[in-house]
Amino acid sequence: MRFFNAPLAFIISYDKQRCWTRSYDGKDSGEIDASIVATHMMLEATELGIGSTWVMYFIPEAIKVEFNFPNNFEPVALLVMGYPL
Repeated sequence: MRFFNAPLAFIISYDKQRCWTRSYDGKDSGEIDASIVATHMMLEATELGIGSTWVMYFIPEAIKVEFNFPNNFEPVALLVMGYPL
């Protein structure tokens, strides 16, 4: 699917204050959980005949500023969606 000029994009993110954290090394589950959610969104989109593309090539700080994210939210991926040509 071409994703240029796609009509919809989701910003997949997580709240750093609300995700589970491993006690022995401080690793949080936010990025992994957000990735799982994004995968399920892509699977459901496919089921509905909608194409999707995972985009990780972006500057997180630019997303936070442009979309007025709270400091505790971390963008992980963009899901670009549309009907395949």
